[in-house]
Amino acid sequence: MNIEQLENIVEVAKTGSLTKAAQQAHVTLSAISQSISLLESELGIRIFQRSRGQGAVPTPEGQAIIGIASEVLVKIDELKAEAQSYTNTVNGLLRIATIPGPMHLLIDVISRFKRDYPAVKFEIMEKGPKEIVDLIKQDKIDIGLIALSESLLHQQRNLTFQRLLEGKLVVGVNEQSPLCWEHVITPEKLINQTFVLYDDEHIR
Repeated sequence: MNIEQLENIVEVAKTGSLTKAAQQAHVTLSAISQSISLLESELGIRIFQRSRGQGAVPTPEGQAIIGIASEVLVKIDELKAEAQSYTNTVNGLLRIATIPGPMHLLIDVISRFKRDYPAVKFEIMEKGPKEIVDLIKQDKIDIGLIALSESLLHQQRNLTFQRLLEGKLVVGVNEQSPLCWEHVITPEKLINQTFVLYDDEHIR
């Protein structure tokens, strides 16, 4: 018994004709007739009652066998689909480097991504903007999240950038600082101030 034999008896039952079933299967009439005869011999029952006037009519026991064969073929299709889903599974390692700011944004995104692609593993590191760009160029990471100005953007023509967020630089001061009481802080007022910044040339 094989899958082709099961497909043949199901097709003959649908068409009511060995000739039409042979045409659908792109085989000769003798081939499909022999296939069914061998299956009948193996099972020890007659599946179809053949006649020139009525074609191929399932016997009572044949109807039961055809019903089971249909179920088996459905399960075989499900098995193939399941196996295919594993061979098409997205997997591998996705390497991401980010400056400290966007780290919290990655948590939700990665959680949702993992639900859809559980076989994908992540490697996340926190770096400065220049180092992230260098790692991309060296193919040591796949994605980099950085803060980059338009002028620096045009200097990196060999890389692809996608704008995710837009932001502004702001000044954070201690409540004891004289600048705390300023309504407007101009660049000139910052000249003699001590800054805490990323140690990276893109920021400097």
